[in-house]
Amino acid sequence: MIETVILADASEATRAALKESLLGAGYAVTSATDGTEAKAALDAAAEDGCGPDVLLIDPVIEGIAGYDVIRLAKQRFPETVIVAISGGTRSVPAELALELARQSGAGLCLRKPFRSDELVRIVRQLTAASAGRDRTGT
Repeated sequence: MIETVILADASEATRAALKESLLGAGYAVTSATDGTEAKAALDAAAEDGCGPDVLLIDPVIEGIAGYDVIRLAKQRFPETVIVAISGGTRSVPAELALELARQSGAGLCLRKPFRSDELVRIVRQLTAASAGRDRTGT
């Protein structure tokens, strides 16, 4: 079964690079430009009856706050691996954004910049460790 990733980041360049790396590693990737699109992807997963294997999200994205999307994903799909990625903003330092993401339910937090191959390696490890879990959202 192909493992699924919802990737939510405002940066088109970041989304493109990460999506390419994840697709190359065999993951199915749904991209979102903001929190509203990320929530819609979670809603679609719930309708399909199976949550994503991974939610990869910048907690300081526009629309619905990334922190709220993390909480929603954790509530709906407790077995989904949630990885927060952030370089911060002018008003929110990366350390604060990632700490708030951790408090919201992210299992792993990575500070940007990082290498795409490093992220793929981490995602592989996390999904392998949680293989066989129930992601139906029930």
